[in-house]
Amino acid sequence: YRFGGSALLAACVSATAQAQEEDALSGSASFNSDSFFGVNPFVSIAYDTGGLDLTFYGIFWGAGTGQDWGNWTEYGVGVGFDALDGDLYINPQLGFTSGNLLSSGTAQEGVVGDGWVPNLTMTYDTDDWEGQIYGGWYLPLQDTAPEGGSTLEYIHYWANGGKKFGKY
Repeated sequence: YRFGGSALLAACVSATAQAQEEDALSGSASFNSDSFFGVNPFVSIAYDTGGLDLTFYGIFWGAGTGQDWGNWTEYGVGVGFDALDGDLYINPQLGFTSGNLLSSGTAQEGVVGDGWVPNLTMTYDTDDWEGQIYGGWYLPLQDTAPEGGSTLEYIHYWANGGKKFGKY
């Protein structure tokens, strides 16, 4: 009986702690698409530590007009925080890629640690307006290019915004 009571108490404490942790954890999954990168599933997770968010993301890059690259992945970690009384969310992150785009310009087989991606996302969100600015610098981490070939680096960025006309 004591063991059963202790197990029940431990389960209740664990459930309470888990419920509190669940409030601090948020995440999203989306399927993005454009003519160059094709369809690219994107997953993000944030854990609120009480002041800063610890953020993680993962992207599976696929076809589109850049399909000669084959498939490659990008994953990263960073911190996120609110500014402007919570209307602006700033999230610097450091990502890493696996594949063959940056390390060999697609000339060799894919490698883990193909490149690294310092990046910054700023999201503005009020009752009436919303917008986002993103910038990422894709840099090779290895050089596996054949003789006469080269590694690649590029800057990927976007900006969007708009007026909200409804609650949805």
